[in-house]
Amino acid sequence: METPSAPRIVSAERLNGGVIIAFEDGKCAVYSAALLYATFSHAEHVITEPE
Repeated sequence: METPSAPRIVSAERLNGGVIIAFEDGKCAVYSAALLYATFSHAEHVITEPE
């Protein structure tokens, strides 16, 4: 869900062991898989249907 004050992501690219995310304001950062997994409980979870 996006709110008006939320930063806007302009690109995200998967790297070995993480993702690099670029924001609209020009800031860019690498987020490790370990960091993302550690904050998983704060994320909006997606439930996938089995095929």
